[in-house]
Amino acid sequence: MMERKKLKVIRTPHKLRRDLTSLGGHLNDIRRAGLVFNIAPICHNLSSPKNACIVSDASTKAIAGTLYFESKWSYWTLRINSLPLEVREKILKVPACASANDICQLELLAVLISLALLAQRDKAPMIWVLCDNMGVVHILNKIYSGQDQLAWLLQRAVPFLLKFVPNLVPYYISSKQNFLADGLSRETLEDLPSDWMRCSPPLQWLCAEGASKQQRVALVHKGPTQETLAEFVASAHAVITRQLYGTAAKFFSSFVAPEVPFPLRVPFVQAFIYAMTKTGLYKYNTILTYTKSLRSANSSFGYTLSEADKFCINLALKAARRKSDGSLAQKRALQKEELVLMATISEVPDSNIPLEMLQVASLVTVFGLFRARETLALRYKDVSFGKDGKLMVDIVRSKTDQFGEGAQVIIGCVSNDPSSCANKCCPSHRLQRWLESVPVSHGNNLIFADLSYNQWRNDLKSIISYIAPSVSTPQPNDVGVHSLRRTGAQLMWAAGYSLFHIQEYGRWKSLALMDYLKGVTKGLSTSYAAAMLYTQASTKTIGNATVTQVPASTASSAPSTGAYPMIGLGDTADAGSTSNNESVMSSPIKKGVRVEPAKPAPAKQKQGKGANTRSG
Repeated sequence: MMERKKLKVIRTPHKLRRDLTSLGGHLNDIRRAGLVFNIAPICHNLSSPKNACIVSDASTKAIAGTLYFESKWSYWTLRINSLPLEVREKILKVPACASANDICQLELLAVLISLALLAQRDKAPMIWVLCDNMGVVHILNKIYSGQDQLAWLLQRAVPFLLKFVPNLVPYYISSKQNFLADGLSRETLEDLPSDWMRCSPPLQWLCAEGASKQQRVALVHKGPTQETLAEFVASAHAVITRQLYGTAAKFFSSFVAPEVPFPLRVPFVQAFIYAMTKTGLYKYNTILTYTKSLRSANSSFGYTLSEADKFCINLALKAARRKSDGSLAQKRALQKEELVLMATISEVPDSNIPLEMLQVASLVTVFGLFRARETLALRYKDVSFGKDGKLMVDIVRSKTDQFGEGAQVIIGCVSNDPSSCANKCCPSHRLQRWLESVPVSHGNNLIFADLSYNQWRNDLKSIISYIAPSVSTPQPNDVGVHSLRRTGAQLMWAAGYSLFHIQEYGRWKSLALMDYLKGVTKGLSTSYAAAMLYTQASTKTIGNATVTQVPASTASSAPSTGAYPMIGLGDTADAGSTSNNESVMSSPIKKGVRVEPAKPAPAKQKQGKGANTRSG
């Protein structure tokens, strides 16, 4: 109107100005993407990115819609003849062929499908619905229609439509302004921005009550795109795994270009391994990880490698390992003295993040046997504290929890009297006091939002280097964030807990736990010979457990260097016999006693003629 009357300024009611401001923000976003809706004079202020904008249209050939939500665009199209017959019979005058008389029903169906797509995502504070059919705009304003076909569509959409009603703002736009959705519905629009995501239109809500499972499956199956199916299959892997596969595939694709990377061909993979090895820029474990990722990606694309191909690739990996340092890099565990000093120091030069936050995050990771990214993903709603000083942590998702079942880890207080615990190494009370000192935040916010993985790693190295002169620290720089989980596992072993306890508490799904305990027994190797000669063990069954016990009189005759060894995690028993992560730690469990599950009693054999018996 301003353009037509050549006006520079107009006065509008406050409510209309507010609505036009929010609407104009979405239209500006559309304009930035290179798709111009000719409503330039509305406003230039961007609205909240959490608001959603839906634009839809219909023709006698197809229906289509676009959805803008959380700063991302998605779109969908659906041919009329792809609609289930029961739906066409309900909304079309002639089910076999749509006509101009059916446009209102099809326009409403297009809007409802877009709303059903939005219902699968997070709730939007405000939903703008742009439509070039005035009748549909009136229906959406009232959520009512007296026509049977339109009323049937509204009834089917009730489960998701009602929750949108308070935030639903329908607007009429001209057909000229609706050229984008119009082009999609007529299948005449081809060039769309590359970052727009094509979606499968959700149709299961159109099922009548009491519809069979087969009918519902048939509706869901209508029109899924290859991109949708690929995204569905890829969701079987964790997000980090998908990112790793994507990085490896992109790297390999650039290496073999202009050749096609998949299916994998042995000469290309061997050349890839050779090039990474010769540059000297990649460690062997990185080369191994990339190669495994390529093989997994190859399998996900439906290709297989023969046994001969696998053998040739493994030979290349062995050659790469021989040419490199020949070992898989692993960060060492912290000594107990290092852990205590790290938790108690008051300042560290050149620290990039608050020391208190780093100390709390590290203690929770060590005593909870957390992976670093599990700690970084903790939110305020995930932690709670008990009266007896225990800390309860809900792990929503982890590396080995691909199905998102979650787990709760309970961390106890390190003091005998939790009510008066002042130990700076206590993860429970240290976290509780720190949370009380920081501003109260929303439950969905991250606890360690200001801590990144790289900052944590760099500052942890700085702390260990800073306290190195105070302890006999081997290789002060050979630590990382993953050293904390390794430290917790080895501390539990040093305390006398069985592998079963450690595996279940640390949520290991495989024997990968053994890699975390590698070298942990070296500190006790000097006592093996004497124990072999002088120590005799006896076993007896108590309840459902078999107890192996060393008599005190026998055990005392052998030289003792401590009950359980610990790789760099305890007081040094003999400075001359311990070196580079070899030390011994006393245990709260009795010396010489370790409890294992009872084994079933062997079946008795019948003694008869011909039985082969032998006295022991």
